[in-house]
Amino acid sequence: MMSEQILLNGNYKERFQALKEEFQAANTVRANHEKDLKRAEEVIASLQDEIDLLLETLIEAQAQENNIRAEMSERQVANGASYPHSGHA
Repeated sequence: MMSEQILLNGNYKERFQALKEEFQAANTVRANHEKDLKRAEEVIASLQDEIDLLLETLIEAQAQENNIRAEMSERQVANGASYPHSGHA
């Protein structure tokens, strides 16, 4: 009977140790996932900043192009330049 008690206690200790190791491994995996998630969120924020900057640049470039076209049209009108005709005489 005494040997059964020792055997049972031994099994519980082994099982406890195995579960403890499994728990520690799961915690390590979770911690790694949290680090990866934080890095991914930082990359997303950085990419969003870059996208915002590119959009602002495109909007400014379009506005400059429109201003240049308007200025060219005004100069042509002021200089009496005519627009090309469709080719009919």
